[in-house]
Amino acid sequence: MVPILSRKRLVLAAGLSIVLTSVVLSRLPTQPELRHSLQPTAGAPSGWALPSCVPPREYEERLFDFWNSRAYEKLGWLRDKWVRDTGPFVDGKSYRTHPAVRVY
Repeated sequence: MVPILSRKRLVLAAGLSIVLTSVVLSRLPTQPELRHSLQPTAGAPSGWALPSCVPPREYEERLFDFWNSRAYEKLGWLRDKWVRDTGPFVDGKSYRTHPAVRVY
């Protein structure tokens, strides 16, 4: 048998958790609000056509110009907090295709 004092604490804790959960959930933005609030910080789109709609050489030239001018930073694109490895490690040996990268 559970002592009465423990039952009261249990009921109080359960009630408090329900109230706190409802308060937190009521303050979360709805999906459209969330999208709108993230949009300014996520950066502007590049405005490019899909790669399949442009001849490969022309797309490569535009892409290299985009990279070399760091246009993605000017558009406000966010970057990963960490550098990513580009391939697997097997038994401690790297089989990556190129050095680690930072993704925007």
